[in-house]
Amino acid sequence: MSVGRLLVFAVVVLFPSAASALEVSAVRGVLDSHPVVASVRKYRGKVVIKDQCKADNYAMFVNYGPNPYLIICPKSAQSLALIERALHHEAVHMAQWCWGTASLYSSKDLRANAMKKGLTYKHADLALKSLGHQPGSDQYESEWEAYYFEDAPPKSIVSLLDENCKDATQKDLDQY
Repeated sequence: MSVGRLLVFAVVVLFPSAASALEVSAVRGVLDSHPVVASVRKYRGKVVIKDQCKADNYAMFVNYGPNPYLIICPKSAQSLALIERALHHEAVHMAQWCWGTASLYSSKDLRANAMKKGLTYKHADLALKSLGHQPGSDQYESEWEAYYFEDAPPKSIVSLLDENCKDATQKDLDQY
């Protein structure tokens, strides 16, 4: 019997649960046509929408062996906007997993790029502060990057997946 490796990244609810939980069927309907979901599926990922998660998480990335899963638990979230942010966050973790690294970019480079373009990254700093990861650690870099891209447009997340999860082309292989 072989034992698979399990890697889990989760978005944790940092506030009390909503009085009006999102309906699973409504979320499923929205996500089925979402470009990030289509891209996750394109690269053999699965998006699982559960009625209820065991913890207060409303989204997580899990890989068990060769299979990536994005698990969405809408009843733990307060809005569709939070679900989309979580979808982006977890899709970044999938891109990291595809590439086989804790992060695709360094938080230092992403900060510099944000300042150059006049974008904000304070939400990533605040989220990491509450999680308590040590700056510079793989866990810190991985989560900082995922929080940084939460508000990115869907096409940016699709591009991350395209760049990091695609199969090698013959041209790629001819380099070796």
